[in-house]
Amino acid sequence: MRRSRSPGDATAQPDSIIWGYWSIGSVALSRGASGEAAVVFDRLLDVCRTRDLDAYASRIMAGLGRTMARTGRSEKGFRCWKKPVALDASAEPQITRSFALTSLSEALLLAGELEKALSVGTEAVQRTRAHEERGAEAHALLATGHDP
Repeated sequence: MRRSRSPGDATAQPDSIIWGYWSIGSVALSRGASGEAAVVFDRLLDVCRTRDLDAYASRIMAGLGRTMARTGRSEKGFRCWKKPVALDASAEPQITRSFALTSLSEALLLAGELEKALSVGTEAVQRTRAHEERGAEAHALLATGHDP
């Protein structure tokens, strides 16, 4: 039987490892397995640090922040967002900005900060529409309760 590799022991093609495990963490989060998602995202951050893959770190931090919020640890989740939201605001290309904003909106909602959640969520929806990010738009609409 072949042993499953964890992202921490990957030696070849770290980009592929990042995207593969990102998908695993995202699916775990979607099905409510927040503990599993947190382990995957934590390990991916380690891969980013050891492989100098800063381009992926903001997306992973946003995923970890969303995970923390869903497990009732909003304060820790907010700390996870400060860096990705700031990084994505000035980075080119801004491939993870919509995801970070949508995740932050959800965390604000879970923390009971409704006005901030709506404001950030509206920004996420507007951004996804302006950049024609249809998949990201669907997530932003779902997270914020906006009508299509």
